[in-house]
Amino acid sequence: MRFACRSDLVEALIEQKVTEVELIAAHNDAERDRKLLARLTTRGLDVADAPPLFPDLDALFELLDAGNEDEEEA
Repeated sequence: MRFACRSDLVEALIEQKVTEVELIAAHNDAERDRKLLARLTTRGLDVADAPPLFPDLDALFELLDAGNEDEEEA
């Protein structure tokens, strides 16, 4: 899943669907990160009529937060 997400974002950058500034901003801001991830579909960024790559962003972020908490405790 991570590889697909990364390659889709690189492809979107090459196709100028997203800028480097937007990617950096998303990396440093959880809300921007969420908005960018919401644009990802199973066929790339902003592909009409394609299902979202992450259909439940709330569950995704809860899982990521739980993983971060586990790393901090270790």
